[in-house]
Amino acid sequence: MTKITESTIEKLAIKLLAKQGYQYIYAPFIAPDNDTPTRKIQ
Repeated sequence: MTKITESTIEKLAIKLLAKQGYQYIYAPFIAPDNDTPTRKIQ
């Protein structure tokens, strides 16, 4: 039997969302403590 891991589900979700036009951005790149954050620290 094939194991289904969280990583497998996450990759599938990213792939499906990309097909719908969403853009994947690696979380540390948009973190509020990054050099160019897209979110603010609340």
